[in-house]
Amino acid sequence: MLLNGYGSTWEEFRKQDWKWQEDLLQSPDRAYLVTEFAVTGDPNWKLQEGHSHPWHHLESYEKPYEDGSIGRRLTVEEWRESQAFQGFAAFHAVKKMRILGVDGLFWCCLSEGANSVTYRKPPIDFFGHAKLGFNGLQMGYQDVMACHGNSDVVLGKDDAIHPVILHDSCNRRVSLHIKMLDPNGKLLEEKKYGPLELASIHATYHEGSRSPNDLRQTWLPSFHPAMPHSGYYTFVLNYMSIIRL
Repeated sequence: MLLNGYGSTWEEFRKQDWKWQEDLLQSPDRAYLVTEFAVTGDPNWKLQEGHSHPWHHLESYEKPYEDGSIGRRLTVEEWRESQAFQGFAAFHAVKKMRILGVDGLFWCCLSEGANSVTYRKPPIDFFGHAKLGFNGLQMGYQDVMACHGNSDVVLGKDDAIHPVILHDSCNRRVSLHIKMLDPNGKLLEEKKYGPLELASIHATYHEGSRSPNDLRQTWLPSFHPAMPHSGYYTFVLNYMSIIRL
């Protein structure tokens, strides 16, 4: 399963329309595992200083992937941008796959070292420092996660936020608070939902009433923020557990 690597564009990732995907997702007879994210992230080179190892002088064979996925090759000084894209893609990939109902996900592989340390997909560098991709995976793998229900990252004036709560947990009651912030962190608009009941996946599924993927998703009414002008906005979706049932 290829998500956003090997030079694929974000549009290809959004659609995820490769020919066998729907058949595998809907199959009652086969498990569906995501085994390859294929998104690279450069290490923080300042943390590698003082070591005379050869990877400082070997360009990664994966560097050409950036031409397709980002639009150009990032420089050594742009390791932050490289990690930011990996973390961004990692979070959205896990979110997308959880919404689609995959049965399992894992990242190949966890730590750098392969191919003379030119294999840059791992979210942990050769010395054990976490990249932003590691944090993106942490966000995506939360037991309970509130997020925008698709992979659109550019919104027009007629678009909306489609909040969904994804969970793999026991019964609980939660509330959801969405905030829209400007680049300076100023609150422009907000919306609250709840209290909401999240059903236990295991107990209800074994009763045979609903599919496990239905139970893992709670879709909420759309939020139509009034964006004052074109620019960058941050949407913060925070859920809060009220009480375990």
